[in-house]
Amino acid sequence: MPETQNFLDLVAKYQKEQKNQNSGIIQGRKNLDILISQMVEGVTTKEGEKGVEVVGARPQMGFIDGITKSSRNGLFVGGVLLSTFATSAISSYDAEGYYFLLCPAGTFTVTVEKPGWQTQQKNINMPEAGRLEETWSLTPANIYTNSYFTVTWPEIGSQHHFKMTLCDTNGVPLSGFENVRENDNFFSWSPKNYINLVLGIPDSQLSGFTFMWKATAANGQTSSQHQGIVTVP
Repeated sequence: MPETQNFLDLVAKYQKEQKNQNSGIIQGRKNLDILISQMVEGVTTKEGEKGVEVVGARPQMGFIDGITKSSRNGLFVGGVLLSTFATSAISSYDAEGYYFLLCPAGTFTVTVEKPGWQTQQKNINMPEAGRLEETWSLTPANIYTNSYFTVTWPEIGSQHHFKMTLCDTNGVPLSGFENVRENDNFFSWSPKNYINLVLGIPDSQLSGFTFMWKATAANGQTSSQHQGIVTVP
């Protein structure tokens, strides 16, 4: 079972390795931008040795765009999943909750969901090559859940901005992990995604490691429903 110091050492190791992978991400984003623009214009594409290549015409798709925000304070909510029967998108954390969702022509249901918030659905009628603007106002679900995959917590009065801290099992903050996420309009967090995607460490390297998470409101308030202990499987 990994100890706290082993965890900190692994973090340092994997963060160094991640720096060597960033160059490929930039080119991948450029290819994605090209792919989206060509799909909206009615062109089928594929990814080849020279990047994204046009291979033929296709019926034009439309798209929905807009923002996802909180119904409580009007502030943006990032990381919201928007999906249809054929496509999906996730709203941005760094562009005021903006999203861009490609859609086929016709009538279908859009589902909007994020852990810690109430799920919404709406029927949409998309014309061919059309554009619809839609703002989604999400309401906190006000539930407490605790698992390695996702944790959620309720509101504290009018407080909606929290910071997340990682601690040992006695509640003592781990050095360098006092504010792994802060000043954000959120009611859920994924320990697994943080370890696997943000830190870049696979579960196999930390199997058995147990730690505590604590969500604290911007005004310093917290409670037993704003913390929990999880173990890496």
